[in-house]
Amino acid sequence: MDRPVSSLAENVQKAMAAFYDVHRALMLALVHQGTSRNPVMVQFKQRKEAFRRECESLRQVLEHCYHHAADYASSCQRAPSDRYIAFKRCNESAKSILREVQGISKGYTDSLETFASQRSSINGVLNSGRRNDPVSSLYTTLADIQVCLADILAFWQDHVTNLALVAHKQSNFPSTGDETKATVELWKRYQSSLMQSRSSISESADAMVVDPSMPSMGLTLQLSAPADNRRPVPTDPPPARRSSDPKQEKPKSHRGVFGFIKILRNLFR
Repeated sequence: MDRPVSSLAENVQKAMAAFYDVHRALMLALVHQGTSRNPVMVQFKQRKEAFRRECESLRQVLEHCYHHAADYASSCQRAPSDRYIAFKRCNESAKSILREVQGISKGYTDSLETFASQRSSINGVLNSGRRNDPVSSLYTTLADIQVCLADILAFWQDHVTNLALVAHKQSNFPSTGDETKATVELWKRYQSSLMQSRSSISESADAMVVDPSMPSMGLTLQLSAPADNRRPVPTDPPPARRSSDPKQEKPKSHRGVFGFIKILRNLFR
């Protein structure tokens, strides 16, 4: 029950890095083309911001799951005579969480389908389409997140169903003793996973606020050119060893300054 949650956090972190890589690649491509803004970039940034908001929603629902897990573990440890009311309360909170997960899952699926239609446009700007390029990595990770959400949704659907049976006295509570102990330990592990995943997703959402820095035109042209066509950047020769005889010392050279100027001219040529 905790594996889909931890996998979700791992994939959100991967998606955050992939969004950054694609964003940077688009910036480099557009600067190379002599522009810094076009519809593909606008749509990409909108999807990136939408994903960040989805991460915030995930963080909130995982926090609600954490509180429910704590209540459920506590209810399992109550005396048999007190469990019925406690489980009815858990049933209500579980149904609320299920509605949240359903909403997030549906919204994510809809936005992912819209973003999938933009893939060819992004590849067109980047002149890419290779299997291991950043765009492929991004879309693969976003699809993995969808799978995690489907697994989490399935878990809460089953959990709500079981709680409803208990609340309507059509199923039994966990038996006191070893069965109750095992159930409590299971839900405490789930609590730990929820807390770690919530923290990780929150950090990923915060990191997505930072955009790649805009590269300079000259440096971009140098970096984007094929390796065989790049002009070698001149470097200063190693400084001559100073003579111990003051009379043999030559006047100071300005070659280092001129070399630096040549580097700047080559970068912005």
